[in-house]
Amino acid sequence: MDVPLRKPYCVLLLCMVLIFVPCETNGNPLSPNLLDAISKIIERYEKGELTATTSIHYFVDQNNVETLFLPGIIIWDPLLQYFHGSLPCPHCGQILKPRCWKDGKDWKHNSPRRLADIEHYVLLVSRVYACKNDHRIISHDPQILKMFEQVELIPFLLLHKYGITRRLYRLIIVHTASGMRYRDVETLLTEMWRSYHTEVRIRTSKILSMRTSEGEAANDASHNAYTMPQVSQLNPNRKLIRQCFVYDYFTKEKLYNARMASFTGSWLSSDHTFKVASNVGIWQNGHWIRQFDSLFSVVNEDGIVLAWQLTRGTGFARVKTLLVGIMNRLVKSGITLEGFSIDNCCAWRLLLQGVFGVIPVKLDLFHAVQRIASKIKKRHPLRRQCLDSFRLVFRMPGDIGKERKKSTPSRSVMLTNLDRFVENWENLEVAGEKVLSKNARNQLDKLRAHIEKGCLEGIPPKAGTSRQESMHKSLRKGVEKRRIGVKTAVASIGTCLYRWNERRISEKVGSCHSAVPVPVTEYHDLSMDQEEVFGTGVFQNPNSFSDDDLEDGAEVNARENDSTGDSSSEEEEYGTDNDNNVKITTEDTYHRVLEYAMYMKSLSQDLQAKCDAPTMKVNVTQCVGRSLLLFSSRTRYSRPDAEECDERLNSILNAFQFQQLPMPGDGDCFLRCISITLSSFLTINQGNSKLITYLKSIGISTERSNEDKINVLRQLIVQEFTGPNRHLYEAFMITNTTDSYDTEAQKFLRPGHYDSELGNCVPMAMSNILQIPLVIFTSMENYPITQIIPRTRVLSEVPIYLAYNHGGSGHYNLAVEVTHTQSNSTTTEATSKEADKHLQVEADVPPQHEAGCSCGRGNPGKTGKSEFCKQYKSRCPCFRNLRGCNEKCSCRLCANPFGRKTQEKGIFGPLPRKRQKQDLQKDMKQTDKGYMEKKTEEPIGTIWFEDELYVIEALFLYLLVTSQDITPDRVFAEYHKIIEFCSEVTIYQNVFSLRPRSSSAITKKLQEIKGKLKVDEELFKKQIQYNWFFD
Repeated sequence: MDVPLRKPYCVLLLCMVLIFVPCETNGNPLSPNLLDAISKIIERYEKGELTATTSIHYFVDQNNVETLFLPGIIIWDPLLQYFHGSLPCPHCGQILKPRCWKDGKDWKHNSPRRLADIEHYVLLVSRVYACKNDHRIISHDPQILKMFEQVELIPFLLLHKYGITRRLYRLIIVHTASGMRYRDVETLLTEMWRSYHTEVRIRTSKILSMRTSEGEAANDASHNAYTMPQVSQLNPNRKLIRQCFVYDYFTKEKLYNARMASFTGSWLSSDHTFKVASNVGIWQNGHWIRQFDSLFSVVNEDGIVLAWQLTRGTGFARVKTLLVGIMNRLVKSGITLEGFSIDNCCAWRLLLQGVFGVIPVKLDLFHAVQRIASKIKKRHPLRRQCLDSFRLVFRMPGDIGKERKKSTPSRSVMLTNLDRFVENWENLEVAGEKVLSKNARNQLDKLRAHIEKGCLEGIPPKAGTSRQESMHKSLRKGVEKRRIGVKTAVASIGTCLYRWNERRISEKVGSCHSAVPVPVTEYHDLSMDQEEVFGTGVFQNPNSFSDDDLEDGAEVNARENDSTGDSSSEEEEYGTDNDNNVKITTEDTYHRVLEYAMYMKSLSQDLQAKCDAPTMKVNVTQCVGRSLLLFSSRTRYSRPDAEECDERLNSILNAFQFQQLPMPGDGDCFLRCISITLSSFLTINQGNSKLITYLKSIGISTERSNEDKINVLRQLIVQEFTGPNRHLYEAFMITNTTDSYDTEAQKFLRPGHYDSELGNCVPMAMSNILQIPLVIFTSMENYPITQIIPRTRVLSEVPIYLAYNHGGSGHYNLAVEVTHTQSNSTTTEATSKEADKHLQVEADVPPQHEAGCSCGRGNPGKTGKSEFCKQYKSRCPCFRNLRGCNEKCSCRLCANPFGRKTQEKGIFGPLPRKRQKQDLQKDMKQTDKGYMEKKTEEPIGTIWFEDELYVIEALFLYLLVTSQDITPDRVFAEYHKIIEFCSEVTIYQNVFSLRPRSSSAITKKLQEIKGKLKVDEELFKKQIQYNWFFD
């Protein structure tokens, strides 16, 4: 009987075909010629005919032209080649002895490793060792390779399956470190490979033609039919080339840092460049996220870079650690700093003098000229002549050469020169267009203020950032034009600055080899104990921020023209601060915002633990109180679907493991629920002294009966309605006039009175009075949960749970937590949150599903891509019975919202690796995010932490209920002030995990919150139709 060929059999057949295709790859049989060559080279090695080195050996047989295509062979036996027969076992410490070779005879288990080389691939034939305890270990195992003091002795670098030779690695490093692009290096290696094999084929053709002409194979048809073997190309791709470059830099990072830390100077200049850092970032959740906005560098009078750092924002606090390191370096060298040139001299003068002492801080001449040059049109015919004349403003009389030879003159001379320049050029125009535009004149006026302050006098000839700008241009060639990861950016900038410094030194000493910098390994004798760090990880306090950071944010857009534009604003020059909004300054306000956030976090975690339903998540739209307007309970507005409303309300309560505790419908149902709950709070919450003291102060105590408490609550409600906060409740009066508001409010002193328009706002008033949040489960389709947060302080994280049935004329019941028992009784008990804080009711419930479920067992191939037990249509018996999965269930990838089964680790995961990861592999696996975290540099991410979301929504809610302006700038500033407040107040330090966020991220989050409010408006309108236009 023929069996139809189905899809699984096709896949199996294809795999079998792929396995048995003969090719010289890892794990596949080698050709007889190659096996013979390996055997003969091993035999020569064991006889001692080969030197005890790890050079590449080639086997060539003049009688067999196929040997010309054989790869080179590396015999790797470090036990005898380097350790002279004494090598301890990494597992037990016993001496290792040779056991066998990875020579390819048993191709399934003893295949040699293929290595990419410059012209041909190479086979790594390693020896296998064993100790007395029969611990077998291969000679290229990472644990053995780590025993080498000099990694240069190892002739290869391995990946999981392949590897590269050391000489190819050196070739890649030389070319990439010299500034060659990765794709150019890839092209070069491919051309070298093709050139070599073309020469081999030509040589083979010549040998065959010579043999044929000599008659050696005249009658041999095999020579005529001979086809040259096709050798598969094994060259590193662009990704591996980049990784080799990055790996080499970080293995020598201490040398690069030590070399840079060995330079000093007598006059320093610093500057921020924005274009270099504009494309440095990381990939996160499919989004490219920029991590830095500028590169800060410090150079000396010879143009040698002393330090550099990738920064977020241009605040002084971000680079202070870097500058302190330079100061310590100068002190150790005994060099006195003569001055400092910077673009924003007036804003940073006192800050720099706080680090370097009382030194002259001058405005950088290059930026002073560029401020004027940027305001003159580039195509103006007199632009060049005007700028040449302007540069003479800062020259001494007679110093008119191409380069300045003397220090800048005194301020009086410069002011005279400036007046002469303005007088000569202010009225010159071509085709009706003046050379000095209005903007240029404004910049000249600002520059005059700097001259009058002495910011430009006495600057030495070599001081300034003109050479620094040339260095910025060289950096942009390799970093600016494409997206680049953080690790790659640090390696690229570090090597580029090293080449820059070495060329400046060669120029200084007059060397003819200035274009060819020496390798950094030449400076291996430098002290490695330098405390200075460059690139990333310099800023030691990532959670702090300065006013400049608040102004700039973490994702400031790069300047359009870095070389000609201002790197600082006029406000930065004079150190002024412009604040458009009144900042929140009182500690009490910050306490209120954080209490809002703590309550929302506690409630959300509590509800999510009961039912992980996305539509039930706590958010700011549930806390604005708008849905209370829908609670109108007058008979003429009552809904006729009372039974459906009751069923809907019970289903919501059951999902959250609550149940209704019925209250009599006498008009006091709401107040009776509050009274019973407060009695429970006074009995249970003995640890919350603030709450108990406050409740007793307003007349709520355990000595009073429920009826007395209800009367007290009614009096408190009337006082709240008619007090200073009456404007919060007057908006609920829709049909009545304002004059009747006081009359309506006084009616609440009468027992049983509730059915009125002001009755809708009683929950809000009660929350404000008691300073306790309320959570109301409702039967309304679009508002299953409504929260009311007190306007003032939140004295209890545990809210009062209520159930409101909108059917009929409306009714409140108490919502109590359900505990499952095997008895048929129903009792009510009150416990604290630590022992179930809420009111609870024991009820008869169906027993737990006995058999369990087996969802997802038939889908083993989609591990991690599917979730089960979370939908009704999945037919999961646990989910359908509103029960969580337990240990009796055999389901996979369980996502049951009522309780997930604990998955055993490793059952469906990948098998453990047999090969340990090599150093190059580990470096490739390290992500940019992991690298930044290792450097204590907090990555900027698109994902908001849970605590951050609660704080930002609580801040939004506070600004909303206090009728304050909600703008991105306002929220950005207040959010970061709250972070600072949390770090200073002990009670919040371990409660919230908050990170500084960029202004753009906060703007997007505000748009998202406002979008939720707009959706809530539509739901509100729809719910009005459900409630009152049901006909």
